[in-house]
Amino acid sequence: MAKERNSIVELFWLISMWCVFAHHFVIHNADDISVFASPLTRFIFKGVFLPIGKVAVGCFVFIAVWFIAVWFIADRASFSIKDAVKKLIILNNEVVFYSITLGIISIFTGSLPLSASFFINTVFPIATGYGWWFNTSDAGLILLLPYILEGLC
Repeated sequence: MAKERNSIVELFWLISMWCVFAHHFVIHNADDISVFASPLTRFIFKGVFLPIGKVAVGCFVFIAVWFIAVWFIADRASFSIKDAVKKLIILNNEVVFYSITLGIISIFTGSLPLSASFFINTVFPIATGYGWWFNTSDAGLILLLPYILEGLC
């Protein structure tokens, strides 16, 4: 039997991603919001994009947790610690690959200096949570999921 997609949840996830992106535009912009001439533009950035991004992060995490739970529960009756460790290793390998790739790019472009803390944060992104907090929370959820599922069943 083919699984049906829930397009409303996926649309909500995409809207949440856009809101997080808009929030990051306000927070991490090279220029302060005060450089925009229009008061309406400043209001939209500070009054809409800034707070909605904080709410969107919570929604995004909630939906991601929902997707992970459905992904694990859908085809199996049980999910063991061994399964959780396997999934955690896969997640860790993906995150370390991108962390090292972006770290090398950062060093070559000169945007970040090479230091011991930079090296540790780049090689162990999930363990340190530095810049990768979302993946760290996913890793924690994956480790707790066998216990959560046991409690729900």
